[in-house]
Amino acid sequence: MSNLLSRFIVAFAGIPVLLWCAWSGGYPLWGLVALLQIFMLLEWKQLLIKRGFALSIFRSIILLLALYATVFHQAYPGLAGAAILLIAFWLISSLFREDTNRFAAMGGEILFIIYIAFPLILWPYLGSGQTTDRFSNAGALVLLFTATWFCDSGAYFIGSLWGRHKLFERASPKKTIEGAIGGLFFSALPLVIIKLLKWGSPTPLDYIVLPLAVSVFGQAGDLLESLFKREAGVKDSSRLLPGHGGLLDRFDSLLLSTPAFYAYLILIR
Repeated sequence: MSNLLSRFIVAFAGIPVLLWCAWSGGYPLWGLVALLQIFMLLEWKQLLIKRGFALSIFRSIILLLALYATVFHQAYPGLAGAAILLIAFWLISSLFREDTNRFAAMGGEILFIIYIAFPLILWPYLGSGQTTDRFSNAGALVLLFTATWFCDSGAYFIGSLWGRHKLFERASPKKTIEGAIGGLFFSALPLVIIKLLKWGSPTPLDYIVLPLAVSVFGQAGDLLESLFKREAGVKDSSRLLPGHGGLLDRFDSLLLSTPAFYAYLILIR
């Protein structure tokens, strides 16, 4: 099976699932987020191993549970205490690590929470409509997903046709400034579509901020993950998705664009 066909099959099967979870919200979306976090944790562990650093899945999950307890503590006040105890237990458990490089190992576990787990846990809040109601029929999370896919497609096609100047060769030799500009303009198209279909009422500022969040932060997320892989000496974060690599490879841009878009929506309602 060719690489292009593999990519198409995975995208054809995966995109409807992502859109359905984003549209449905609730348990399906929380389930998707938790599943992605666990599989990305496994990929993150392998990247650190390639760099010679240890990472404990058990202790990383303790931190992940502390993050969930913090997120849900408003609905269940007792969880705030649970989060504090979990963090304390994580610190105490570090006494019994078998490796001697605790700085790097503990740093890797914290970076997993900041870099991977936290952005993903914002998805249900984008999908719930708590941030804004002007995307109510389309959904802010669906909009973010589609804008990201439009950005990737635009950057690829414009870069392939007219790309001449390297964007950030140290991280990704193939990405060009022309492709990045193409992605910037393409990422605004979903806003135009939902406006024409009357699925939402985006403001003029949305047409500026969403493309910037998706193209600037999103492409920066892509480059950052590329640097992690380059330092680990691997091409893909895993081989989980034929033709696409791993989950980190597929969702790297959303790891930075999600917090940027979420912050904008709660700051400018």
